[in-house]
Amino acid sequence: MDYEGKNKIITKINEDELSNIMNSAWIQYLGNSVDYDEFKDTFQNQYQSWKKQLNSFENVKNRAEMISLLKTYFQKSYLVGYELKEVTKNDIKTLIDHKKPKISKDFKGSVYRFDNFLIFTNNDLHITLHIKIDSFRHESFLLTAIFAFWIEEPEDAFNLDMNKINWNYRNLILARDIMNKLEVNHYKKLDIFDFDKYDIQYNQNTEFLNDWVKNYPHFFITYTKKILNANPGTLIDEIIEDLQKIKPNKEELKVTIQNPFDWFQNLSQELRVFYQKGKELFLKTSKLLDTNADKTEEDIKKEEPEKRKEKLTVEDFIFLFNKAMEVDLQQGQSSKEAGFRTFFQLFTEFLDKKERYKKYEYIEPVSRGTFYNLVNQYKDELEALLEKNPDKGQGGGDAYRIIRTDAEKQYEPKVTLEDHISEATKQIREEIYEGLIYYKNLAYRETIELYKGILKHKKDEIENSMEDHLGVLYYLGKSYLKLGKYKDAKDYFEKIYTTDENRIDAGFKLLVCLYNLKKYERAKKLVIKLYGFLTNSLDPYKSLYKKEILYKDELRHLSIRREELHPNLLYKDLFSKYLIMLNRDIRFYDFFSLRPSYDGAWEEYEKQLEDYEEMKYYLNLNIHTYRKLIVLQLSIQNYLLEIYRKNIFTSFIIETNEKEANLEIQEIIDNLKEKVSNKDLKQSRINDFLQYLIHFSKIYYGKEDNEVSEYIYRIFPDIGDKIIGYKYSFPRNTRFISLYLYLATSAMKS
Repeated sequence: MDYEGKNKIITKINEDELSNIMNSAWIQYLGNSVDYDEFKDTFQNQYQSWKKQLNSFENVKNRAEMISLLKTYFQKSYLVGYELKEVTKNDIKTLIDHKKPKISKDFKGSVYRFDNFLIFTNNDLHITLHIKIDSFRHESFLLTAIFAFWIEEPEDAFNLDMNKINWNYRNLILARDIMNKLEVNHYKKLDIFDFDKYDIQYNQNTEFLNDWVKNYPHFFITYTKKILNANPGTLIDEIIEDLQKIKPNKEELKVTIQNPFDWFQNLSQELRVFYQKGKELFLKTSKLLDTNADKTEEDIKKEEPEKRKEKLTVEDFIFLFNKAMEVDLQQGQSSKEAGFRTFFQLFTEFLDKKERYKKYEYIEPVSRGTFYNLVNQYKDELEALLEKNPDKGQGGGDAYRIIRTDAEKQYEPKVTLEDHISEATKQIREEIYEGLIYYKNLAYRETIELYKGILKHKKDEIENSMEDHLGVLYYLGKSYLKLGKYKDAKDYFEKIYTTDENRIDAGFKLLVCLYNLKKYERAKKLVIKLYGFLTNSLDPYKSLYKKEILYKDELRHLSIRREELHPNLLYKDLFSKYLIMLNRDIRFYDFFSLRPSYDGAWEEYEKQLEDYEEMKYYLNLNIHTYRKLIVLQLSIQNYLLEIYRKNIFTSFIIETNEKEANLEIQEIIDNLKEKVSNKDLKQSRINDFLQYLIHFSKIYYGKEDNEVSEYIYRIFPDIGDKIIGYKYSFPRNTRFISLYLYLATSAMKS
């Protein structure tokens, strides 16, 4: 849902997932919520004090003023150091910059990725705000905001007096008003608090900012909103606007609120009679109004006059003439001739539902009569913006285009078209990330519906970005794969892999589809192709990983040394071209062994630090993508083992074709012996696969020494006797193969 014309998209919320996240730590979120007003005032005072010091420093004009500044704001040691010329002006500037107050440094309300604020509190009512921002490759950001209303358990009924009851009633009215405002601002009431999981006994001795969390609430109500936007600043502005809209008026808080019964009793006799008569009239009228409730939507629509479509604005006309200019320039017309259209041509080309090209379907059509009425209505404004060429009209009236100041510069296609594409791409990416949120929350059908809509209605825009286009196809395929619709999924992965055979992850997903569709021969050919391609691509960098790391799923690079690395890993993106990078979450680490050391020359250190940051980016990216490709290589190899296992079993048992089975065994063994060392063998699923063949042959031939087992022992003399592969952590999508081999081999061995 896009609203307010700011491309902010409110996304659906997975209530179960959010409930699981919050219920495990509600007491931490609430107990550590920082008083928003107090924190804001404290930070503002600190910042103003620091700003005053910075301004004083920037206004220093001579040595005497610098000494005066140091006496006012710094310890005596800095003054002495400055007089001895051991402390420079740059050192003082660095120190002042370091002292700048930072919210991230002073804020203590962050718990489990949520920032927690107490925005209102009194004796019985506490309102907190909990926010979290997730990023998608720093191109789009998802804000989760939760307002929580904690209403304390009232005292024992025997100790309550009317003032206490009125006070509680006042708080309930206040909470209700704020909740109503939240609903108007697109917040949704959710049940994400479980009393049974709220463990106050365990936390009685824990120190919290808010001790009221150590009791159970009387009511606990939450309102939540998730917003997607390309600019995180826009999301923060949204929260600030929401806070301003719901903030209770201080004067209203001072007003004493009576309970309804006392209020009615305090009215005059005439007013009480008036309200009672009004109630009777309201009840009679509501019965009449309820007769409309039985009408269907279609009946109501028939009664309503047809709504007029939204008019074109002057800006829309400018957009259409600019679009005409882009079309002509792309077709090779000169800048002097390009862009002229009669209004008849403009309508037919872009707005006529029957005549226009399909690629302009995203432009809202209008009727011909409405169009010409608007041309007359905006006549004066358009004359000021358009230049006329009577010779270009050709019977349809005079031709116009946007007035040029310098046509060669103003209408160069890569300028205007790029600007238009940039805005369109930005909007599409927000829709793409909305689909990713659906995918993450297991709403695969919603992802499919949204992405198919993008491909249908915004085909030209999405195809301007290869990465976005392939990413949409990839997640369409993955969504169908999750739903078990392998044929539909195969079509999308095949489209990606046919377009760009470098995209190994799409090739692997295509392999998964072929396997599940039982197209084993085609899957076998694809496996060999993928495995060979990966081997050739990764071999130059294989020293990046130690062999044992591949199988234990660990990432040990914090103490890595420069001489251990291929030099290209530090300065180039080497492996992203093999993957669909949309929504790829990369965790960035520091490399302490590669970080420059400060030797007293600040400018040189800054330059080294900049180089290090760039190097750190590429190294993190390359390690992440390299590891993904290694895992894909293992997964592809495991599918190869499973395809051969099925073929061998079928040839021996079902088709009783011993010759064909032995050929399959020889083929896979020859394939493995070229790629696998004995060390690899003992730490991979290949060991289990070979054990499976050995025990299967013993059962089939009825003896331990047979041609299959002898052949395997001859090629792999160091094969392990134990079935060990299943205990290692392997990629989920091939874990079932390991489990099957493990159980089947164990059963045959016993």
